[in-house]
Amino acid sequence: MPSLQSLQQRLTALEAQIAGLKQEGDYLIGVRLERSAAGGTASQSAKQDLKYARLRAGRGKLLPNGKKSMYVPVRDIARYDAACRRGAQTGLTQRQT
Repeated sequence: MPSLQSLQQRLTALEAQIAGLKQEGDYLIGVRLERSAAGGTASQSAKQDLKYARLRAGRGKLLPNGKKSMYVPVRDIARYDAACRRGAQTGLTQRQT
């Protein structure tokens, strides 16, 4: 059985890890980034690429705009993807505390 001191040290380390993740930039918890191909009358090559993305909220959650999904501009996909990854890592670390 771990001692109280070792548990406190682990808790302090996890809290420092969470603070480090939050300082890296924006983070989104409970959100995923879905990629999709072009639709409609787009060319076949455009339909093969997963160029477009949509941000989706998890069950029972809403995005800041009050909706369950939001279009992500092509130029912002990398930023939102990184924020989703930081949020997932932050959520995992918070559950460990």
